[in-house]
Amino acid sequence: AQIEPAAGPPGLDGKQGFRGKDGARGINGRQGWAGAKGATGFVGLRGPHGKPAAAGTDGMDGERGPRGLTGPLGRTGPQGTDLDACPGGVSPGAETRLVDCSTLGCRVEVQHNGVWGTVCDNAFTMSDAEVVCRSMGMTGGREKKRYGLYDWKEAVSHIPIWMSRVKCSGDEIMLEHCAHKDKDFVWGETHCEHDHDVAVCCVRF
Repeated sequence: AQIEPAAGPPGLDGKQGFRGKDGARGINGRQGWAGAKGATGFVGLRGPHGKPAAAGTDGMDGERGPRGLTGPLGRTGPQGTDLDACPGGVSPGAETRLVDCSTLGCRVEVQHNGVWGTVCDNAFTMSDAEVVCRSMGMTGGREKKRYGLYDWKEAVSHIPIWMSRVKCSGDEIMLEHCAHKDKDFVWGETHCEHDHDVAVCCVRF
């Protein structure tokens, strides 16, 4: 039989060969399972205010509601002035005034110690009425006796009757300058009641 020679020692390593070409791309693998939900993040900073929007158009008027309940009656107003009534007012020096006027006349009141009071019609004449009108800056003078019966007012019953039995010559400037038929005349001492309050009707210039 033929005898095989013994193997010799290994040879030296050869030089590195060139890099081979890249292989073809493999098939995509299956999608993995969804990961766990992440933790909630911090709240962000508030943004700036937006610009105001333009005003919208007015809506249509709504339907008229039902009528409300009738309210209570108001207080009675003051009595109106008769357009044909005699003229009243206060004298320039506030010594005499004509109030509660009607077509018959105005109640004569005089002021004494800062208090207004009436004048009794006892012995009151047209001459006295003319003096009253002169003190008011008016002319004429027509007296109306027992005016308190015609125009009774509860409030008048509580004020004094300052004068009675006045005796004017007709030339005086105001009633207080006139004489009295009672020589011992004292303000407020009369025998009259308010139903005898005198009234006067004057004529404006």
